[in-house]
Amino acid sequence: MTTADAPVSDVMSIVVFGARPETSVGELRTAMHEQGLHFVPVVEDHVPVGVVSSWDLMRCPSDNRLVSEMMTTPPISIAPTTTIREAAVKMRYAAVHHLLVVRDGRLVGSVSAIDLLQAVDA
Repeated sequence: MTTADAPVSDVMSIVVFGARPETSVGELRTAMHEQGLHFVPVVEDHVPVGVVSSWDLMRCPSDNRLVSEMMTTPPISIAPTTTIREAAVKMRYAAVHHLLVVRDGRLVGSVSAIDLLQAVDA
């Protein structure tokens, strides 16, 4: 098996930070800046309902809005068994840099384009 045929579970990050839909954009902006994040899943009871990227925040002028008002929905997700190659193709055609990794409808991690590139370059 080549690296590109390995499952994304081998390279995904475990999500330790997620926003709730009722979080204010200002709170999320501060948290993402403090933690150096460029992408945050929006979850309700461990179920992904959207995503917010640093690009989304740049386009949102008001810190008083709720995350639910500006998040990207639906979130694009893959299973942990999806291969690195399949994840890269999905990112390319969806024109995104991150994918949520979901098992049984629940968020278990995320994978970025950088994660995939590092895996195949190793």
